[in-house]
Amino acid sequence: MTVAAVYAHPVTDDEFTALFPVTRDIDLMVMLGVTKSVVRRRAERLGLSKDPAHVSHVKSEAHRGDKHYAWKGPERQEEREHLRITPEYKEWRRAVLERDAYTCAWCGYEGTTHTMHAHHIKAWAEYVELRTVISNGVALCRNCHADYHGLTIRRRERIPCRCGCETIIDTIDKWGYRRQYVKGHQHKGKRFTDEHRAALSVARRNSPRGPLSDEHKAKVGAANRGKKRTPEYCAAHSERKKGWQPSDETRARMSATHLAMGKKEWTNDAMTKEEFIALYPTMTNVELARRCHFSSSAISWWAHRLNLPGKPRGCPPRVAP
Repeated sequence: MTVAAVYAHPVTDDEFTALFPVTRDIDLMVMLGVTKSVVRRRAERLGLSKDPAHVSHVKSEAHRGDKHYAWKGPERQEEREHLRITPEYKEWRRAVLERDAYTCAWCGYEGTTHTMHAHHIKAWAEYVELRTVISNGVALCRNCHADYHGLTIRRRERIPCRCGCETIIDTIDKWGYRRQYVKGHQHKGKRFTDEHRAALSVARRNSPRGPLSDEHKAKVGAANRGKKRTPEYCAAHSERKKGWQPSDETRARMSATHLAMGKKEWTNDAMTKEEFIALYPTMTNVELARRCHFSSSAISWWAHRLNLPGKPRGCPPRVAP
């Protein structure tokens, strides 16, 4: 039969386009009354291909049940499916895996109850009396179990944990996500380098949130209040302070503070004593020091000299002056 005769067949190209991806070639041959080569040429002319889901379904059906080369009959299959879900078999599997510490006897892979198999040393079908005997079982991983039985499976790549513990793990977890660490090892043994700290500092300065707010700074100060500095921190702080010289503004503020603390009466051009007494409970020492051009120690000294009540613990409420 010529190609022209096929094209003149009652099945139009649109109908053939809809049928070909989800229909077996042998069914199309019977439907059209042509050979397989003619069906294939027409599909090639229209640029068609089989649906992957349909191909997978056809392949699985071709080797399922009594079509499989190792088919032992419906009775054996029903018996196997029933015995695999009995409490005795589940207890045997758990005992074998726990005895071997969930470690493959062939490759040494350490898995979980989801990734390890309990293999019968003496065959399940031939030694019925040994099916639930713990000494007849051994723990094997998925790949080694498939190799033993000569099965072809999609193998999962394995890598050592990136934290350095040398634990071998699958690159794909049981949910299908990629993994590089054992659960909980993501931050194990990590140390910040100077380059990492510098990059993190630049990222924080350029963050869309901007600098820390006064409320955030107050919370950080309240959290750190009362913490003791370690000797190592004090030594490092002293090393950083070596060679430090105050700026001219700091020198002027220190001089004004010393003069104010040495005098008996309040003398400040930026704020009167009455304003200081009114604002002291509602402002922090740092804010008052900026208003008065004093240091924080001078603010505390004058508050003690004027017998002002102590401030509550934490940041006081902000009130506009």
